[in-house]
Amino acid sequence: MKKLTATLLALSFVFVIIYANNNPEVKENVFSIEAISFEMNKLDYDKWGINVEYSAVDETFELSTENQIQFLQVLKADGTIEFQLPLFSNEVTLDLGDFETGDYQLNLIMTDDQIVSSTFSK
Repeated sequence: MKKLTATLLALSFVFVIIYANNNPEVKENVFSIEAISFEMNKLDYDKWGINVEYSAVDETFELSTENQIQFLQVLKADGTIEFQLPLFSNEVTLDLGDFETGDYQLNLIMTDDQIVSSTFSK
């Protein structure tokens, strides 16, 4: 019985070593800003000509695009809408001081109702 237990324990360690590694997942197609954990698909970032800037001094988050943003939608982590604003502009500035601490999804609703999604944390 001791040999069976020792064998199972040894096999468990082998599987843990094989499958558990600390190598981070390579995210080559993600644009990110680490200070606010902002992430956006790099293909969308390039396709729509999006420029994102974060100012830690002002706690502002600025987005600009080559195409017009029809609506800006911010969702909380649980999926409830924090707010949705009609913009019809190429630029928007968010004051992160207006947000509670937490995780958010930011949707830019572009022309033809195409949605560019991103996430950020405060």
